[in-house]
Amino acid sequence: MRRLLAALALTVVAGAALGQGVGINTTGAPADTSAILDVSSTAKGLLPPRMTAAQRTAITLPATGLVVYQTDGQAGLYYNTGTPAAPGWKLVADAAALAGSGPWELNDTAIYFLGGPVGIGTTDPTHPLTVLGTDSGLRVQTDVSGGTIASFGGFGTIEVDAPGSVGGRLKLAENGNLGLGVTNPTNKLSFAPVLGKKISLYPGATGDVGFGVTGNRLQIYADNPNADVAIGYDAAGMFNERFAVKANGALAVNGSEGSAGQVLRSNGPGTPPTWGAATNAAYQNTYMATSTQAVTFSETTPQHTPIPGMAISFSTDTPSKVLVSWSLSVYRAGSCTDCFLLYLLVVDGDQVNSFGTALGVDNVNSVPGSHPLELAAGAHQVELRFARVDVPIIFGIQGAWSSMPAQVIPKYGTPPPPRPPAGAAPPPGAIPDHHAACAGASGRPAPHPASDARLRRSFGPGQRSLQVPPPPVDTPTREMWTWA
Repeated sequence: MRRLLAALALTVVAGAALGQGVGINTTGAPADTSAILDVSSTAKGLLPPRMTAAQRTAITLPATGLVVYQTDGQAGLYYNTGTPAAPGWKLVADAAALAGSGPWELNDTAIYFLGGPVGIGTTDPTHPLTVLGTDSGLRVQTDVSGGTIASFGGFGTIEVDAPGSVGGRLKLAENGNLGLGVTNPTNKLSFAPVLGKKISLYPGATGDVGFGVTGNRLQIYADNPNADVAIGYDAAGMFNERFAVKANGALAVNGSEGSAGQVLRSNGPGTPPTWGAATNAAYQNTYMATSTQAVTFSETTPQHTPIPGMAISFSTDTPSKVLVSWSLSVYRAGSCTDCFLLYLLVVDGDQVNSFGTALGVDNVNSVPGSHPLELAAGAHQVELRFARVDVPIIFGIQGAWSSMPAQVIPKYGTPPPPRPPAGAAPPPGAIPDHHAACAGASGRPAPHPASDARLRRSFGPGQRSLQVPPPPVDTPTREMWTWA
């Protein structure tokens, strides 16, 4: 034994003298040139100092890289990765060596924990993973372009709590509804029931742009007093304005604000509106018919023959009142005493009223007249028809043609109430409906109670009466009048 120690000492001294590494072996082989100490054996190993964890941490100023073997706790080979003043002991072991030896378990290259909630920054985790930070919390990041930062699956909700309110800041419900400041979102995007600004689309330097809610009002706002609010469409990144409210309150349609005094006028479905001069409503709703031909009528002309040119067609969107007036130019082609002309006002094919006039001694007569109508919404035609005459006449004289204007006064608003059932008593204060009173069982108007099958007009004492036969059977008559 003494001989072996002496030989070892000589070998160490010789190695040091030669500036080479020390080789410890039973063969006398020199140390590897890269090692200061080369221990080799095929039957024995290296045994480092053995101590407890308390003894390891009690080492004074342990050198960086110092190696010891800990015998208690998480036993194993430890080495100091820190400095002598600030040691950092690490256990030399692989994941397989740690598996089953602590709270974490190994599954291939992954580790897992089944012992309960895990807390980071807290000793009392309330969820499977609870992260608590005094300055910042959890950060998830990926450095791969196109990668997924975070993925949530399965069932349940995602919540961002407010102090004292679970999900009080944000809640993504299981049905996809998202609530901001509301814990029970009822729509795809729900906000807290608080008035004021809701969405800011652009926080500018002098104000922001977005949406807000006040009492019973949705607001589209721009805090900058010089900003416009525009509606349009985008085409290849280019905004095309269709409608805008300018900063001064002016309206712009397709980029045009119009000129002073102009109004915005509809051009019909599928056509954009345009600015134009204001049109008088009475002008718009007045229709005119003018006769430009002379036609002869006589005692043998059939009743209900249309008077040439005296017909107007129009349509109304609402119930309307219509004032029809006319001026007939009549030339008396023959001579007679007490010559008389009878003509009819017909609306939508139905006779509304009849009018009679005595022809003067002059050959040229101007026959004026007017009549008010109440019409339902829809298409209508108003016309004058011939009934009877005592002497040949000519309707229409060149230079003094007959004319018939009709002014339509629409009633905007609620349509009139329906008529009461036949036989029902009229409401108090109601004006009697002669049309309904005169209607027969077939629904077609019957003759007025004050007349028989003939219309009689008396010319006064000692004068004869003019009798007009009833219209043909296929021409309904709404109302017949008798002049006494």
